Amino acid sequence: MNKKRFIDIIAMLCGAVCLVSGLMLHVDVHHLMVYDNTALWAIHEAAGLVLSVAVALHCVQHKVWFKNYRKIAVKRKRVSAILLAIVGIVFVTGMILMSGSSYEVISEIHLAAGILFVILAAGHVAKRWKLFAIMWR
Repeated sequence: MNKKRFIDIIAMLCGAVCLVSGLMLHVDVHHLMVYDNTALWAIHEAAGLVLSVAVALHCVQHKVWFKNYRKIAVKRKRVSAILLAIVGIVFVTGMILMSGSSYEVISEIHLAAGILFVILAAGHVAKRWKLFAIMWR
């Protein structure tokens, strides 16, 4: 397995952990008003930080794509550009929440953007799955 695929696998695993732990936190916080599940918060935050690093490294691996961004047809870059914007929103709102913010609107934006990120990232992976499976060997 090469370094690129290793980073992609780490990103997918951390994304899954973030999704599950984030949904569990959402149920705890918004429906049961429980804020003291520190282990779950720690798992979600650690997985989110590792995911952020993995996404940044994934982008660095594709620096040629970014250099040629203006030359790429709009329909070929639309989803990736939206995915990058959503990643930014999730990251910024996550950092705000980790700094101790208790604004419910930030939490709701983080939740919605996180779910949208998972959907778009799954589409991003699915579109490249054949290539991903070949390089895995």
